[in-house]
Amino acid sequence: MSMFTQFPAFRLASIAVATAVSLGGCYQVDTPIITSGDYAPVAGDYFCANQITGQKANASIVEKKSGFLWPSYSYDGGDGVEIMLSDLGNSLFLMQSTQNGKINIEFLEVEDSGISILIANTMSFGPQIDALASKNHVSPHLLQNGLVSLSGDPADITAFLSSHSKGMMAVAISCSKK
Repeated sequence: MSMFTQFPAFRLASIAVATAVSLGGCYQVDTPIITSGDYAPVAGDYFCANQITGQKANASIVEKKSGFLWPSYSYDGGDGVEIMLSDLGNSLFLMQSTQNGKINIEFLEVEDSGISILIANTMSFGPQIDALASKNHVSPHLLQNGLVSLSGDPADITAFLSSHSKGMMAVAISCSKK
């Protein structure tokens, strides 16, 4: 059963996975690749639209900070989803969302008007993404649910994900600040 089926109410991470499955661009890993989250100005209330299905709804993201001198940030995305971000530069972040022991990886872009969740566009850039996986010693495996499982050393997986250009991504969800 997909996360979208489990949570019929619109939730940011759940709908991102459902959209990603239709494009084949949502990654899944067995162990966290982000263990200390970076700060991003994403906390707040949003009105979001799924760019594939057209579904629209409200979403809320709550910031959680731990540590003082070298803080780590995580974000509560609702429905028990914990989000951690790793800054890739130019307002683009690697996004790790964890729910019920499942770890999904997408990308998040911070914009003046809100945020967008992006996924790898494997339909259009499959050969280029395969080449990046090979170069970084990562093994992608298509799962029955449409997600792409990544196996390899966590540092190699991080290098693979960080090497995706923004042009190889598609916007799955766009959210405007309320």
